[in-house]
Amino acid sequence: MGYQPIGTGSGSKIDGDNLIMPYRERLQPWVLVRLLPKMQNIRVARFRSRSDAEGHLLAYRRLMPNDQFIVIFDPVLPIEHQLKTGRRGDRETR
Repeated sequence: MGYQPIGTGSGSKIDGDNLIMPYRERLQPWVLVRLLPKMQNIRVARFRSRSDAEGHLLAYRRLMPNDQFIVIFDPVLPIEHQLKTGRRGDRETR
């Protein structure tokens, strides 16, 4: 199955100062995101395919019509690339 709710898996681990994403999350690059006021967001679930993510997006929009949801592609970079570019997950270092 290509669906995994956020917060129910093993979660990301921190190794020293580096964020390491679990293998299961690397297999699910499509993320359903709920948009909140003041530029805040909540990642609702991860999916293996875009079509699965968009199907759940339609369901969430029907169930909660007053809320905003989007689907994003969140590729996982190898840890070596993150170290070279200063990227950790989806945040830039300062």
